[in-house]
Amino acid sequence: MDGHTLVSDFFVFRLLINTAFMVLVVRVIYFRTYHKSDLFFTFFLLNFIVFLLSYMLEQAKAFNSLSSAFGLLAAFSLLRFRTETLTTKDMTYLFIMMAVGLINSVMKATYFEISGINLGIAAVVYAVDGNQLMRNQK
Repeated sequence: MDGHTLVSDFFVFRLLINTAFMVLVVRVIYFRTYHKSDLFFTFFLLNFIVFLLSYMLEQAKAFNSLSSAFGLLAAFSLLRFRTETLTTKDMTYLFIMMAVGLINSVMKATYFEISGINLGIAAVVYAVDGNQLMRNQK
C-alpha cells in the first residue's frame, strides 16, 4: 500500500473480502432464515458506504482512533434507525453490516486474518440465528 493511489491491490482485496462476507451473511444466513429480501439494498449499500468512507478517511490520515470508528458507526446508525421501524433482529444485522465494513476497511491485519475474523463472525451469526442452537420464532 503506497498511499498515493486510492484504488490499490490492498483496497481491491479488502473490498472482495467485504463483499464475500456480505453475500454469505445476508444471502445465505439472513435470507434462508427469514425469507425477506426487502432490506438487501440497505444491508449491502450501508456496508459498502461505511467501508468506502472508512477506507478513504484512513488513507487521508483523518481516521486516527477507535473513537472515530465508533463516531462513524453512531452517525450511520442514527440516520438509518430514525427513518423506519425495524425489528430488533434486522437492526442487529444492520449493525453487523456496518461494523464489518469498518473492520474490513481499517483493521491492520493480513488478508488471512481479516478473512478469519469475517468467517468467525459469520459462524457465530449462523450458529445463533441460523436455527442451529435453537429454533427461531419468526
